[in-house]
Amino acid sequence: LKRYRKEVDRHLADAATAGSGAHTSGGSAPEDRSDIDFLPATYLLPADYSLFVEEFRKNPNAMWIMKPTAKARGVGIFIINKLTQIKKWAPKSTPQQAQREAYVIS
Repeated sequence: LKRYRKEVDRHLADAATAGSGAHTSGGSAPEDRSDIDFLPATYLLPADYSLFVEEFRKNPNAMWIMKPTAKARGVGIFIINKLTQIKKWAPKSTPQQAQREAYVIS
């Protein structure tokens, strides 16, 4: 889906610079991104933490769902709306402490 989004963005940028009648690819491309914006932005923490913080600061009033990657039946899922709630979850920087499990956040 990310690759398709990039293709759509490229097509829209090409169409904007070449005028409304331009069609750069042989296939049919959407006129906007509304048909692919049904999935929320998703990050894998702790690996994507800096990317998530950047997105979080763009939308400070949004609520985010955190889900552990290795659990089922809704165990460990929680909702956050402040970065401090993630910092409580985030692993400590000392090497003696065990790394916490990965979470998907969207």
